[in-house]
Amino acid sequence: MSSRWQTLDEIFGEAVRQTGEQRAAFLDRACDGRPSLRAEVERMLWADEAASADFLEHPLIEWTDAAAEGEADDVGLRLDPYRLVERIGAGGMGTVYRAERTDGAFEREVAVKIVRGRIVRPEDLLRFRTERQVLASLDHPNVARLLDGGTTEDGRPFLVMELIDGLPIDRYCATEGLGLHARVELFQQVCAAIEYAHQNFLIHRDVKPDNVLVTADGTVKVLDFGIAKLLEPESLPFAAPVTRTGVRPMTPGYASPEQIRGEPVTTRSEVFVLGVLLYELLTGHSPFVAKGALTHEIEAAICATDGLPAGAALRGDLGAIVGKALRADPEQRYGSVLQLADDLRRFVADLPVSARPETFGYRARKLIQRNRLGTALAAALVLAAGSFVVIQQYQSRRLAEERDKAAQTLGFLVETFKSSDPRTTDGKTVTARQVLETAAARADRDLAEQPEVRASMLDAIGQVYTSLGLLDEAAALLGRALALRRALPGPDTLETAATEYHLAELELQAGDLDAAEPLLRHALEVRQRRLPADAAEVGETLHALGTLLARRDASDEAEVALRQALAVRRTDGDAERLVVAETLDELGNLALRRGNFEEARMLYEDSLRIQRRWLGEHHVAVAQTLAALASVPIEEGQPDEAEILLRDAVAIQREKLPPGHPDLVDGLLNLGRAIHEQGRPAEAEVLYREAIDLAESHSSEPTLRLGDGYDALGSVLTLQRKFADAREAFGTSLAIREQLLGRRHFDVGQNLFHLARLDLLDGDFARAEAGYREAYDIMRSFLGEDHPDVAHPLAGLAETLQRSGRVEEACELFEESLALLRQGLPADHWWIPLRENRLGWCRHHNGEAALAEELLTRSYRALADRFDSDDKRVVDSRNRLAVFYRQSGREKLARAIQEAGDLP
Repeated sequence: MSSRWQTLDEIFGEAVRQTGEQRAAFLDRACDGRPSLRAEVERMLWADEAASADFLEHPLIEWTDAAAEGEADDVGLRLDPYRLVERIGAGGMGTVYRAERTDGAFEREVAVKIVRGRIVRPEDLLRFRTERQVLASLDHPNVARLLDGGTTEDGRPFLVMELIDGLPIDRYCATEGLGLHARVELFQQVCAAIEYAHQNFLIHRDVKPDNVLVTADGTVKVLDFGIAKLLEPESLPFAAPVTRTGVRPMTPGYASPEQIRGEPVTTRSEVFVLGVLLYELLTGHSPFVAKGALTHEIEAAICATDGLPAGAALRGDLGAIVGKALRADPEQRYGSVLQLADDLRRFVADLPVSARPETFGYRARKLIQRNRLGTALAAALVLAAGSFVVIQQYQSRRLAEERDKAAQTLGFLVETFKSSDPRTTDGKTVTARQVLETAAARADRDLAEQPEVRASMLDAIGQVYTSLGLLDEAAALLGRALALRRALPGPDTLETAATEYHLAELELQAGDLDAAEPLLRHALEVRQRRLPADAAEVGETLHALGTLLARRDASDEAEVALRQALAVRRTDGDAERLVVAETLDELGNLALRRGNFEEARMLYEDSLRIQRRWLGEHHVAVAQTLAALASVPIEEGQPDEAEILLRDAVAIQREKLPPGHPDLVDGLLNLGRAIHEQGRPAEAEVLYREAIDLAESHSSEPTLRLGDGYDALGSVLTLQRKFADAREAFGTSLAIREQLLGRRHFDVGQNLFHLARLDLLDGDFARAEAGYREAYDIMRSFLGEDHPDVAHPLAGLAETLQRSGRVEEACELFEESLALLRQGLPADHWWIPLRENRLGWCRHHNGEAALAEELLTRSYRALADRFDSDDKRVVDSRNRLAVFYRQSGREKLARAIQEAGDLP
């Protein structure tokens, strides 16, 4: 549910302000090429209009003026199975009591909130119960659970909630004497709870200290989630020093300007309110007016606010963060609570924050602040290069010994930064690549007598080049760094293992598994021997080795390594860190290759949730996982669903990555495949050719991605019957893959399979048979005899034999191919009826009419139920069935199936 919430929310928030042709034109622009997204937005608009109209005519709650009537004390009231024991709070919306169970089922104290007002219509009672159930489904460690609810005998709704023993967050901070960083870290739990609600389409609308309690162990619990959403009136009374009419669901002092003006409330409205709460926690007072101000004074001050108030005590990064949250224009605030939380995390870690302008001097200062005892040099260089961050963890146990080296590297770094100062470059712009080239040249020249520092510099610059996708430059520098470290500290040191790991990462990107594997195995052996078993370095090396083994399809050993990596990464600090998501992705890839699609989907979605928590919606890592998740519907025969995910992924990659970056190449290839699978080969061809051009322009040496691109291109050219061009593309792919992977690799077998298909289409049965047999032999030896992918070259061979007149032998091979699919795939996979259809056609040609009819009709029904009537798979199966009926003398059935797709 959370995957597209941010986009939906932003488009809905804008569209709801418009009407008629203006709204239609806006939706045309905002949802261009994404019909499913537009449909969701239009459903939300319809629901909003329906709910608003219904409420204005028939309010759900008939509100009373409790202050005028004198509010009753309900202590002692029984609301089966609860009895109200003690009044513990009151507010504008009702009164809260401590209650206990009276049925003896188990002992438990709860909080019961009796809402002021009465439900006036029977149908509204059903609505109340339905919405209560939605809220009860919320399950988050920082959200107080809604347990039950109902109405009293006199019609007042009540809610039963988890009873929290804690203090309001502002009092807790004061009582515990928390420092600045501790308050920020505590506030991040609030952000996590609010973001969780937003992902579940709920906006709190009443975030204030009294609704945010902190328990004795420091756990934040946000109360009253969705209450304003639950009741949904246009007018709610609240405790205020003046009498008002037509007020909205909010608390004075904790509302956004648009709430006060009665405009639609979105997640950005909640960002504003969180900014108010954070300001109070950090300064001890409101950002608007003094305590005790009247409601109209508070609201006027809020509407006049645009960023930090004049004279605010907050400065620097924290001031910039709060100021961005408090911007008057919602579009100038953080796009989501997740983005606000990420900037706070970066503040605590002394990293640059997005709320500050990305000037060179600012990034340099942040670097030096983080490296008073030592420097993570790779990250520093990326900051100098631009917006890419390379996180390199040097061993903390050796920082004291490394102070002198750190001072030298920091000095070197400052001098390198000066090379990009406009005052020393005659005003010319210096690119990121030029800064890196300058740093590498200076390392060789100025550090010739300091080989250890020089090796550190070359290693770090090599990592930056790798992160930018400049693999040739990276390989040269990392190779020199490794030679220095093997010669000086020695081959079995942690420094040498670190460079081996970095070089292996590069080789993995380039697709040279043979070069990467010995580097990873030695680095792992050194790190496991010299570091604790749960060290982060051990986890990252296990992850990389598992990734490599999965690509070789050593699936059992790969899974062992990846699950070990996952265990290490989950015990090393936060169990939901980004490195955990990285390993979940690789396990998802492994499950996908094994045909375990549901497991793969769950792993990818778990990874995506973690990434969005830390990175927001528009990060390149999110794009990569979106692309991986899209592989599941592609394999399940739903490429239209995959296309939606992939278009979002490629949009992020085009925005965030330089042209030619390997991830962008992969994204284009994946999107092309989804479009290709929908029968739009010309459109897919454009994407495949773009991916090939980018890959060729970015590396002087052939890569596996380039081989993948030519293989994909050959497939769409075949569909367009451009056989000569297709043969050339497959031949190029085969040459690249054979050079990098050897003759006996699965991908090489795939090329041979495609070339054999062209031979079959050309009518060269002998050459096609030889090609299919070699492809089958390679793929079977690589994957194992029972792998479902082995079924494809077997089916190609069967078709070749059928066309060359060896029908009985062909039917046997189709049976064998079908058995592999049934054994290795879910029972409802579309490949199974597709292969049944080919077997039925073969049985028809072999004179087995009854068996042929059974297979042809069953497979056609299955395919027609799954795909659109004009899908090629459905059309082909329908045509075969019609021909079968016609050749069997049943012309009426043939016409019925051909014209209307009907079966008796």
